[in-house]
Amino acid sequence: MKIYIDGKFYDEKSAKVSVFDHGLLYGDGVFEGIRAYHGRVFKLKEHIDRLFYSAKALLLTIPMSHAEVMAATVETCRRNKIRDGYIRLLVTRGVGTLGLNPNRCKRPSVIIIADKIQLYPQEYYERVRSAHPAHRLRSGASVRTPSSNLRGKKRWPVNRSPSSRVSTTGRSGRGLDPSAASENGRLAHAWQRNSEHRRHASTGAFVGRFPRICRCHGRGRPAFKV
Repeated sequence: MKIYIDGKFYDEKSAKVSVFDHGLLYGDGVFEGIRAYHGRVFKLKEHIDRLFYSAKALLLTIPMSHAEVMAATVETCRRNKIRDGYIRLLVTRGVGTLGLNPNRCKRPSVIIIADKIQLYPQEYYERVRSAHPAHRLRSGASVRTPSSNLRGKKRWPVNRSPSSRVSTTGRSGRGLDPSAASENGRLAHAWQRNSEHRRHASTGAFVGRFPRICRCHGRGRPAFKV
């Protein structure tokens, strides 16, 4: 596996970050979880747009242009020969000192990892089962910092009911959160079939997403070629 770190590609064993990186010490950074289907990166521009918006909210200057981040993401997929997989794109505050002062960090770091992912047994991909919305609501954007802190999502598995449902998807005040399990493209048809999920999604983040997710997963468009 080849991992992109600050303009260079490293083997998995040699890819390292400093223990003084504030992304590690304090969760000071932003990230995007992106999917690739059939050799195409799904909604790449929109993901990178959101990455830059999140970084701006944290007063974090990404040391690359929008186009350079997109090109690096696609190149990482190419080098790892990813056709169907998961991309984790991170921007950390960079190496600094102990203490929260971000001004001690000289330069943010950009890290891109592209690999295959399988969260469930193969039979679930061939015969999609239902997904289960979490009972607890995720905090809204007005009280949430767009950082690399995943505590809100890590609580979602706790909400799973002891049933045959294969996934717990987060809920916010606006509806379902599509980033719950990194597998929503594969589960989109199950969501469409469930009237309760459609009702929650009608005012939430899933508005208009089902057709695009299904098209990308089923026929490999529209997206950026890898």
